[in-house]
Amino acid sequence: MTTYPAYQSPIRTFESLGISTENIDPVKLRMERKRLLLEIQISDTQTTMLGDKELGKNDVIELFDQLENISNLAYHQAIFDHPVLLHFLEHANVTTQSTKQQFIHFDTQEEWDDFTRFVSPYLTFSFDKMMSKVILKSSFWELDKVMHFTKLLTPIDGVHAFRKLNNFCITLSERLKMLASKSKRYPEKDTAFLSYGVFYKCVNTVSTFYPNLPNVLAAGIINFMVMCQHKPDRGKNLVDITNQLLTLNCSEHLRQLIAENGKVYRRSKEESTSYNPNTAWRVIIGVIVGILMIFRVASRCDSGSSSSYDLPSNESQQEMFERIREQIRQQRGNQQTQPQPVPQVQPNTQTYRSVPPTRPGTVDFDENSFLDLHHNVIASIGLSRYEKNPISTVGNPKILSAFPPSAIEFDYTLANETESDAILIMWYGDGLTSHFVKAGNTIDFKAADDACFFIYSGKAWSDSKTITHPHRSPRTQKTQDIQFNGYFALVSPQDIVLTKKYYSLNGNRTKDLVLKDNYQLFQGGSYVNYSY
Repeated sequence: MTTYPAYQSPIRTFESLGISTENIDPVKLRMERKRLLLEIQISDTQTTMLGDKELGKNDVIELFDQLENISNLAYHQAIFDHPVLLHFLEHANVTTQSTKQQFIHFDTQEEWDDFTRFVSPYLTFSFDKMMSKVILKSSFWELDKVMHFTKLLTPIDGVHAFRKLNNFCITLSERLKMLASKSKRYPEKDTAFLSYGVFYKCVNTVSTFYPNLPNVLAAGIINFMVMCQHKPDRGKNLVDITNQLLTLNCSEHLRQLIAENGKVYRRSKEESTSYNPNTAWRVIIGVIVGILMIFRVASRCDSGSSSSYDLPSNESQQEMFERIREQIRQQRGNQQTQPQPVPQVQPNTQTYRSVPPTRPGTVDFDENSFLDLHHNVIASIGLSRYEKNPISTVGNPKILSAFPPSAIEFDYTLANETESDAILIMWYGDGLTSHFVKAGNTIDFKAADDACFFIYSGKAWSDSKTITHPHRSPRTQKTQDIQFNGYFALVSPQDIVLTKKYYSLNGNRTKDLVLKDNYQLFQGGSYVNYSY
């Protein structure tokens, strides 16, 4: 079995020695080694202090052997300059200190590939160590804060990094089945994480390494919700779980089943404590459970395999639900002489609850929110995972959100010399905006000198589908949909690479931006660095 190393930054040691990392001189290293050994020789304790560490003769010899053999010093320096990544690699958790977001920049894809191969083993060790705590405490919010580092994992390392989460998900079905069978009430305390949007978001990211994991997870949760449909204390839990489960990148058949069940949960009621369901309701629930159990993925299956999750055709699914609805209508007719009004529910036009737009003085959309949006756009494009557009808008392609930007005074221009149309999506302060520029055209726009942005590009804009991002407010923890008024139906590999890049404006340069025909961005003739 492959072993993965824990990370220790050599940059701290160089700083303790007072040696600049910009130009490591072997002669200077040897002189420093002799100096420390001399201090040890004349010391009463036969030791010397380096920072807060007390070193003996053998410690110094071993330390300098390591320093002299260090390669890829530039990569160590890049990690050291990124406090969030450095803390995660050294401690396998998320820092609680407020730090300014830093970015790692390389000029070529080859450098990024080399850096990925270098840092991936260290990241694997940290992710694997962190997962035990995340699963034990259901702290998926903490895991979500470092999931963007999965871009720096190689495919093989990624499988090892998330092996514990994979095992947790494929065995979840049996655990949920046992909970539902043994508990007379809805087991809310033990299943609270099922309504966490970040749980499904993390699983979607991990599906890069375990492609069948979303299907396995969805099947187990569907069965659990059916078994708990009428349990006391169910409340809105099944509706909330359905809303979040619909964000999972599972098969289209499973998504249809989740949506259909969600309609039933919105209209059905939980039992009272003394309520004993009659035979007809037992038959209905039995039919649903029986059908779902036939198609359930076995919990012992390997979710990393390429086997698919088979469901009946759309026609047979529709017939199944029509039979269930007819039985429900007949049962209601037997129980009451006059039809009771159906409880009013919100139209199912979108997956998530709506919250009011930002109020003055609040921060509902921060930099981490923007990074999450960028990640979701990349995932949607890479997986061709577009949703039906409930609202078609007339006009240029743009992003629709309830987070308007503050007034901006600086004028910029963007010239698009590529063959693709492009949407510049920009964040600054607590606001979000977008600007559309057609292939071969130039636009004027306003922006802050420290604004961050990415560019979604492609061809054949269509308003039949959309990319939707469920933004969770850092302040209220409520969810608000952000979506495009359409999507690019044709996206080339160059468009995908461009969309993955994350930029920051440099206010010290000219205000002229040019997207060259090789899909590289320049500001005032200078190459604009980017991060992934």
